[in-house]
Amino acid sequence: MPTTTRVKPSGKLAIPAPAPIVLHGLDFLPPPIYIRLHFFFLPDKTKSDTVDHLKTSLADVLDFYPPIAGSLRPGENGKLTLYCDGRGVDFLHQNVSYAYQDVPGGDSEVLGPQIELKGDQPLLAAKVTTFSCGTIALCLSMYHLVSDLQGYLDFLFTWAKIARGESIAPSSVPRTWARTPLQYFAEISTPPFSSLPGYTVLDAPPPPPPGPPKPAAQIRYFVSDNNLKALKADCKPRTDTDGVPWISSGDALTALLWRASTRCRHGVGAKNEERDILGMAVDGRDRSQGKGMMNGQYFGNFIVGAALELPTDTLLRKGTDGLSQVASAIRKGLTEQTTPEIIKAKVEFIQSVEPCGRLMQQYDTMLSNWSRFPLTGPSLDFGWGVPTGYAIGDTPFPAGVLSILGAKGGLLCVLAVEEEAAELARSDEELLKYGEFVSRWII
Repeated sequence: MPTTTRVKPSGKLAIPAPAPIVLHGLDFLPPPIYIRLHFFFLPDKTKSDTVDHLKTSLADVLDFYPPIAGSLRPGENGKLTLYCDGRGVDFLHQNVSYAYQDVPGGDSEVLGPQIELKGDQPLLAAKVTTFSCGTIALCLSMYHLVSDLQGYLDFLFTWAKIARGESIAPSSVPRTWARTPLQYFAEISTPPFSSLPGYTVLDAPPPPPPGPPKPAAQIRYFVSDNNLKALKADCKPRTDTDGVPWISSGDALTALLWRASTRCRHGVGAKNEERDILGMAVDGRDRSQGKGMMNGQYFGNFIVGAALELPTDTLLRKGTDGLSQVASAIRKGLTEQTTPEIIKAKVEFIQSVEPCGRLMQQYDTMLSNWSRFPLTGPSLDFGWGVPTGYAIGDTPFPAGVLSILGAKGGLLCVLAVEEEAAELARSDEELLKYGEFVSRWII
């Protein structure tokens, strides 16, 4: 059984706690889940004080990120508020008698700290597992209401620096914790939005879910770097692609996955609508004025989704011409919906909807692309070397969710679909043309 310790801020900085942080409408758009990140390390040698050192550095980094050690509860006017009260986070440690290679698929939900959406849970929990072979797993879960992946990683990068014995520059952590994103777009003029594509406004916020969404079957699909180049070449814009001059590799892969998910779900009768809406999670920090939200300066959720609606017949169109048409539509949609002006207009609209929680996503398919994040790079060296791999803890996704993760020599894609659709996907000709299905998380 793992041992559990409540780790609180060390207090070495001796600074007053930030004022209560009222959550923004953007914080309520992601699903109410814990973001799981599982990192695996193979140190040259395991020091006896490895775990104690990591625990000490966690206490130190909580000084720099007091919201993570805080608690969520209703504040003024009933608005959900983050209080930097130093409650702390949970740190678990377990030594196991088996080797890492015996973990099915290279990852497992049980390696994580097993936080659930009930009770008075901490906002972050970390679990360290030491395997008999010397491999170390550092598995983390953070409540999505607290931050998106970029803010999460800014915190982890700072923690890793402290664990390596490096100093932390004050300019590398947020100057303010207030959830006031429009201050970073103050000089950008924009027309107002009366609605937001991909969302509907409810009369009142829905009640909290009884638990996480019903999980779908997950299939893992690997696309090598060479196959990704071939896919992009096949998606090169044709003459009928509405003036789109170029597409990215990400556009091409998104088109491939969206088409496959739609094709297989329609093939088994799980979906039968005439149109399909794709939601794409987009981090808008780099569109801020002077990139003022970059470099760790905004901690919170700043995912401004882009929505693209296409006829199902277009998605089901066979051949590379159909693939190219969808890829070009994705590029056009992203280009039009991610300008600083449009992002500001989206934030203004989201901010205008009171009370928070009335906006609901209306996507048929949802894509998150994590491949740009350096999840196996030196920024995540906690003193044990860079991670040998990472995974997402068998996160349960509902049907229609697509994820793209970085992998050695290519990209690992996770398709969440109904069980019958998953069987169809495994023999899908277009998917098999550009990649292969794999059983392991870490390639």
